[in-house]
Amino acid sequence: MKICIKCKIEQDYINFSKDKSRNDGFSNKCKSCFKLYQQSNKEIINKINQKWSKNNREQRNKYFKNKKLTDNLFKLRCNISTLINVSLKRKNYTKKSKTFKILGCNYEEFKLHLENKFTIGMTWENAGK
Repeated sequence: MKICIKCKIEQDYINFSKDKSRNDGFSNKCKSCFKLYQQSNKEIINKINQKWSKNNREQRNKYFKNKKLTDNLFKLRCNISTLINVSLKRKNYTKKSKTFKILGCNYEEFKLHLENKFTIGMTWENAGK
């Protein structure tokens, strides 16, 4: 049994859609509340679908391509983001991967590693200055 966050009624799990991102594997809203939500937000959903139409994707890609040619900082940011994404995929990490698993150590060890990289006068209190 699970309680819907919208209608606050305790129902059987059969009344909830599957959602792998949730701990119990089911959505927080029951199917009937979710259907009402979709119907009430139909205009918004249509706008989102239009936004990602093929024509708009082409415009977006053209904009990014032009911006990369004219803005070196933007190009650097995109390249770094792509390299990080590729390296995480190469190691079979996903968005759901735990940070400490990606780091390969626990947070205390990582903090010590960073502290060993500090130069004279650097402390956690004056970080970013």
